Amino acid sequence: MEYFGNRISSPSQIAVIGDRLFTDVVMANRMGAYTIWIKKGVVPDRGIVTRVEYAVSKFLTNRGYEAPEP
Repeated sequence: MEYFGNRISSPSQIAVIGDRLFTDVVMANRMGAYTIWIKKGVVPDRGIVTRVEYAVSKFLTNRGYEAPEP
């Protein structure tokens, strides 16, 4: 919020776009902003963290969790 100064009045006016569920999305959620999670990027990532993020996403989606309407 400090970065934006007086140009915005609330974190809910911010949309964070990120490729990491455990950092970008969690950070935006904790600050009260909206999030756009880019699951597939230009370069495929096959690392352990990415695989865990996809597994967590699938687990939650299969149990009926979904993003709230803005």
